[in-house]
Amino acid sequence: MTSNGNRTMNADEDYGMDVAGFIHLPQVLSAAEVVACNEAIDAAGSGTGSFELPALLEHSVLISYVETLCGSGYVIDKPPTLVADNTDSAVPFSTGAPEDRRRLRYANYHETRECKGLRVFLALSPTSSDGGIVLVTASHNRSTEPPASFIAGADDLGMTEEPVLEAGDLIICAATSLYGVRGMPGRVIEVEFITSRARPTAGFPEIEAPEWATELTPEQRAIVGNRTTGRGGTL
Repeated sequence: MTSNGNRTMNADEDYGMDVAGFIHLPQVLSAAEVVACNEAIDAAGSGTGSFELPALLEHSVLISYVETLCGSGYVIDKPPTLVADNTDSAVPFSTGAPEDRRRLRYANYHETRECKGLRVFLALSPTSSDGGIVLVTASHNRSTEPPASFIAGADDLGMTEEPVLEAGDLIICAATSLYGVRGMPGRVIEVEFITSRARPTAGFPEIEAPEWATELTPEQRAIVGNRTTGRGGTL
């Protein structure tokens, strides 16, 4: 689903996100902003480590779309990283951790949308015939897991789409969508956002329990809740 250039989500994009699971926004970052992001990565050193990219994370267009889909209480769950090249001839698809299907799920009930996670790809150089980001259309709404041969890239079953990206383009997709990398996609950044209602990948931070919580039995702690009793982290 390709944006028509409108910088707030319109009805076509809303429908495309719900059906296809992703939106392609062309030329979101200006040439100067693309240069700033590339310089920040060069200064930090190449590789797949995370980077500080304020030109991306504070961009008004990105913020507008993320807030529309995830709500104003969104947070960054995985910081910006470079998408690694895929040297295999096939395109294997990433399904994420098993619990992510529920933790980051996408659902739309009549006029109520639940989007717990978004994956954003930013192109800092054009993609070409050498490779790109491959998305499995509508996979965010899947109710069954795909066959192993499909995940391994043996046969795409005609269900994939590979948007052609120019420098400054964004792809915003539901975090539960299946995706893969074909060949050498150039310099593409990936970052993940979650709603405030989703558990972070690293779990909730430990918090200091109130004094009264020390007198609770294990059964009472289970009822009151781990965060209230000072036991944060991943369950």
